Amino acid sequence: ENGAQAPRNRRLFHHATPPQIREGMARLSADWQVQLSHRRICDLGSFVRYLLRYPEEHRGTFLGLVREAIRWHRTHFDYDDVDFDGNELPAGYDESTPTSLPKFPLPEMAGVHFLSTVGAIRSESKRMQHCVNSYVDKAVSGECFLFHVEYRCDCATVELAPSGEVRQARGPNNQPNKATAYAEQVLGEWAKRLTRQKSVSVSPTSA
Repeated sequence: ENGAQAPRNRRLFHHATPPQIREGMARLSADWQVQLSHRRICDLGSFVRYLLRYPEEHRGTFLGLVREAIRWHRTHFDYDDVDFDGNELPAGYDESTPTSLPKFPLPEMAGVHFLSTVGAIRSESKRMQHCVNSYVDKAVSGECFLFHVEYRCDCATVELAPSGEVRQARGPNNQPNKATAYAEQVLGEWAKRLTRQKSVSVSPTSA
């Protein structure tokens, strides 16, 4: 009615059963080598966006759509444009390589999770479909600290500077959402408190 085009293959989405959705996500998990869960809103969102990117109308089943979407992404989609699949790992890294811990205590907030390994960053990049995978070197060396944030059914990836300040917060496909706004607010306030604490700790004591 407002001129917006209805999503392709909407019929298949409307009629997909929970077992079909779980099986479809399992197939995408195997292709991405990332464990997606139907219980996580962010993972469901990634799954739906992936299927919606498939450009053809599919007249078969929902699982047939999943199969065709995976085939199409393997052969036609230009991952270099979004860089969420990423290049080969730099020499000396593997999925279990730890990222550097900050010198300040990690924020203890509901829905805020530190990405503590290279594998966690690569999984985040695929789930969120953006280029955080390109920050692996910086995260390992301690030039930045990366977090996954979930808030009110939205999710975001957040980069903190070594000082603790928020450099950026990005939702799926680099779009802003409720989680990016939440992260910028609460982590920004946390960073300010951290700065004040540091300032007090280095102040000369009174005689």
